[in-house]
Amino acid sequence: MGLVDPATESAVNKIIEPTDRIRACTTVNEAARDAKGNVNPAGKRSRGYLAVIVNSRSEVDQALLVLFHRPATPSITALVPLYSDFQLSISQTNASSSSMIALDSSTPVKPGDSLRARFIITLSSPSSDTPIVLLEDEISYLSEIIAEIKRLHALAIQHSFTYESNTSHEWVDNYVLTPANSTAPSLDSQTLAKFDSLAEAYSERGRQASLLPVTGAATWGNDDESERVREELVREQRARWIVEQLKEREDEFTLKENIKVFCSTYNINDKMPKPEDDLSPWIGDVGNAELLVIGFQEFDLSTEALWRYTPTREDAWRTELMKGLGEQAKDYVKICSRQLVGVLLIIFARKDCSQYVSKISASHLATGIMGLVANKGAVSIRLKYKDTWLTIVNSHLAAFAGQVLARNQMVKDTEKFLVFTEGTTVKGLPVDPWVPNLRPEVEKTSASATVFDSHHLVWMGDLNYRVELPRADVLRMTEAKEWDMLLRFDQLKIQQTHKLAFAEFVEAPITFPPTFKFDIGTSTYDTSEKQRTPSWTDRIMWLSIKDEGVKCLEYKSCPEVKMSDHKPVTAMLQVEVSTVVKEKRMRVQHEVMTEREFKSQAASSRLKLHCTETPNLIVTVDQYDNDALPDVKLIPGPSIQFDRAIRYLIPQTQTVEIENVGSVVAQWFFTLKPGATTIAPPWLSISPSSGLLLPGERATVSFTIRVDNLTAPALNFGPRDELNDLLILSIEKKDLFLSVAAREYFPTCFACPLERLARFSEGIRTYSTAQLKAIAAHDSAPFAEDRAKIPRPAGRMLDFLAEYALHVDEIFLVPGDPELVREIRESLDEGDGFPLEKLFPMLETVVSGTASMMDAGMIPDNIHSTGGQELGNGLALQEIEEGDEEASEETSTLRFNTSPFANSTALDPGTPRTLALVQDVGPEEVVADDRSSEEEEEEEKGEADDEVQEPVETDMEADIGALSLSPSIPSRLPAPKKPNATAPPIVHAKIKDDPRRASVAPLSQTLRAKASDLGVLSMGDCFLRWCEALPDPIVPFGLYEDAVKAERREDAYALVERMPMIHSSTLLYIIAFLRVLVQQSTEESEREARLDRLAVVFSTVLLRPDATAPSSPALSTIPLEAIPRRRKQFVLSLLQGEGFESLMGTKKAGFDDVRL
Repeated sequence: MGLVDPATESAVNKIIEPTDRIRACTTVNEAARDAKGNVNPAGKRSRGYLAVIVNSRSEVDQALLVLFHRPATPSITALVPLYSDFQLSISQTNASSSSMIALDSSTPVKPGDSLRARFIITLSSPSSDTPIVLLEDEISYLSEIIAEIKRLHALAIQHSFTYESNTSHEWVDNYVLTPANSTAPSLDSQTLAKFDSLAEAYSERGRQASLLPVTGAATWGNDDESERVREELVREQRARWIVEQLKEREDEFTLKENIKVFCSTYNINDKMPKPEDDLSPWIGDVGNAELLVIGFQEFDLSTEALWRYTPTREDAWRTELMKGLGEQAKDYVKICSRQLVGVLLIIFARKDCSQYVSKISASHLATGIMGLVANKGAVSIRLKYKDTWLTIVNSHLAAFAGQVLARNQMVKDTEKFLVFTEGTTVKGLPVDPWVPNLRPEVEKTSASATVFDSHHLVWMGDLNYRVELPRADVLRMTEAKEWDMLLRFDQLKIQQTHKLAFAEFVEAPITFPPTFKFDIGTSTYDTSEKQRTPSWTDRIMWLSIKDEGVKCLEYKSCPEVKMSDHKPVTAMLQVEVSTVVKEKRMRVQHEVMTEREFKSQAASSRLKLHCTETPNLIVTVDQYDNDALPDVKLIPGPSIQFDRAIRYLIPQTQTVEIENVGSVVAQWFFTLKPGATTIAPPWLSISPSSGLLLPGERATVSFTIRVDNLTAPALNFGPRDELNDLLILSIEKKDLFLSVAAREYFPTCFACPLERLARFSEGIRTYSTAQLKAIAAHDSAPFAEDRAKIPRPAGRMLDFLAEYALHVDEIFLVPGDPELVREIRESLDEGDGFPLEKLFPMLETVVSGTASMMDAGMIPDNIHSTGGQELGNGLALQEIEEGDEEASEETSTLRFNTSPFANSTALDPGTPRTLALVQDVGPEEVVADDRSSEEEEEEEKGEADDEVQEPVETDMEADIGALSLSPSIPSRLPAPKKPNATAPPIVHAKIKDDPRRASVAPLSQTLRAKASDLGVLSMGDCFLRWCEALPDPIVPFGLYEDAVKAERREDAYALVERMPMIHSSTLLYIIAFLRVLVQQSTEESEREARLDRLAVVFSTVLLRPDATAPSSPALSTIPLEAIPRRRKQFVLSLLQGEGFESLMGTKKAGFDDVRL
């Protein structure tokens, strides 16, 4: 026979871990043994099932032998891991023995019968208390399996797998023996018992975590493997119900203790320790803690650190930390570290406790520079201490007082996207579904373990939340130690109160001065010209599955340490950990299972008794069977209606309750429709998708519709009411149907192909469904001459950025406000003007003559010319209320109405607004400015002087300590710079004339943001998101390989020549704008640094690989780590290259000429 017996395989699948696989399995005959454990050849043999299981995550095969009975509900009776000391012996019984018996017969062999010798096969290991002993008539059918066992044993010897070394076979702990006196079905018992962790529901948070949510994208098939996965999920739901029942009795099978965890966070401002630096005031007394957790920020801000990791700095700091520990250093050993450029996390364990630390995994997430470069981000380490999971997160969030929303978003991104590979699913099943989840309401991007999949979570770092009070008040209250009053204005406390960030996290009372910002080498708060407001930027918080799971024994700062502009912060935490006594847990679980089975049988007995005592009542077998089946009801009904219109990236959720109205336990789950491969459409997620209910119980199920980049392309050009589906809710022998429907979907210009966007002259929502279908049906049709040469959304955003972003150094590098990004997206989709009153909350109207873009030379003088007449830059101010032509300037709503880049008219057609501040004029009505150049220069000088004398806003200042890449680049210029005569000339792009622009009036007033650049940053953020959402990127998928391989400027130019017209035109316009943006920096070093940053960002949004296509053999020759550099080089070739004018002229990208 082969290695795998199909009949036995189905039984093994009921007990095998998702991370493991079957190497061999077959039926065997287990020998009878006497009271001393010796084989009794005359005893009754029992039919068993032998499986050889290996772990799929191990580089080298690690094997476990499992012997079990009862294939319907497997009961494990023996476990033998294959270590190097494993023993296999085969012996033969005496054929003349008169005590021989027939196979599986209790009748002794009669004298005179033909006798045969039998084979005794013993499989044992010193690490296993229960060997496997088989008694077989022949062993030929076991020859292949025995050969495989010998091969696996040879590997164990070769790699020195031993029980004492504890370097292998950790995964075998997931398998435990079934109690010998178990009479209840053991399916649920084994499913639960194979996990080590407690997973009890200590609180309401734990109860919510007891059901595993599954998104609608989960795929199912009709094959045997999919059926196995489905059955496994049902078993897990039954076992989760058992966990709930065990919570009241967890003291019976757990040993609890408290350990101390010393945590500290320190922003070292890119400093290296010096011999004279004394760290003992900081870490000299760690209280004999079992674990030491040290988090650094701004650990390494060199440009090299962005691309290549070296341990040099970590080694140097670890040496100094050991010196700071003094005599205690000999008691500690490093167990793990993880660095992400400027963020480092190190964990030490006391040597006598290191044996209790296991299953360590580390991860990181970059959240700086649009999430593409790791100047800001988080690192995390997840470990298991005894049977308790502990996760540590070290974060460095966005700087500047006004960046609260950006900090909140970084926290949300970390919660959602920072995952650990030690939790990746195998065949759709979670590796360890019994680990509790601290925040089950947080959306999971995969079934991998997140920072919340833990018993305790500690989050620390330079979180950068500030105190929103004037500096003088903060200094006065700090001197008076009025901590409570100061904390009322602490941004982090405010965000927590409103559940905008770190909801439910606990922080010990703060009784120490603000830890930022100091003059380096002193304990004096910032005396530089910026004089930052003192704030508690450095924090340590925690979240626990139990209300008292973590206690803080001491929370303080270390003012004696003066090497940085921050002070270290430390917290001594007392953490409760547990040890599960597996045997006791199995006993308690068996009692719970027995009670459950008794209740089910009692319900059936009551029905039988009723039938017996009522002989005149006609009750058929079918009626009895139906009454004994589970039954559920949907509340409020079998349909879900989303009344609000569905919008791109804005989730909407509705809930339905499932009630068990039957008399028996009901297991429910959503299942496939005929011919489907997913239980729900990709735009719908269901949480939870399965569960178990006792009679009378209810479960709440959430249904969330969210349209993203994957689902929007089809919906944008389809019927607006096609967001509907029919779901099947299955229970035993019964299916219920649940309809889900949304009233309407609003299309978006995001996730639309460039070819279609180029055909829009207005916002996408101004078109009917029929018009959108017609556009989609003519993708290959030639473009009309009056259509845009670049898509309208891109043109509008680039126009805005050209007007307001040229002197914002952080543009494209710092994320914007998510709410402002949504407002911008809505304006693009509706075709309305941008909401300037929200993008610039504090506006000052100044008389500036012609537009700033034209003054700077960004837009040529004749960009809107008709017949040689010069017009303005296409901006117009208008009121939002229709027909109110007499409204005053103070009450009007300002809108950014049109874009010269978009080749549209000044006022969007069809908008119900009237022009109030600017009237349409013809070319002949434009009055030329006849002032002399000397007068203009004098006026400009006066304006510049006024700007320099304006007071500097505190929340706009750069946090130099947090500036990530090059200290030569200032965070923000105090005033817009005039073009430098010595700087390289600026790109001038001459746009083709458009007769529809003849009525555009010159702009007589411009708006200048004074308080914050957040609106401008949000526009840059929105533009990058638009590029990322394109179904086919600006550099098409088909040319990605050539772009990565293009090492010369000529290769990059040749590739642009091959691109489709709309793609090349859009690319060249973006590059032209970026070239202008770079040239605003007057110093060569500034230009080079800015150029490098922009190339990094845009190399990931302009070109990207097709994730759905197979990997290219040609790309496989390029080292994986070299691809980001190659992509960056492609963008640099266009940004730096000579001959850009000829390239644009060749492509005729809407330009008449380009001057460099």
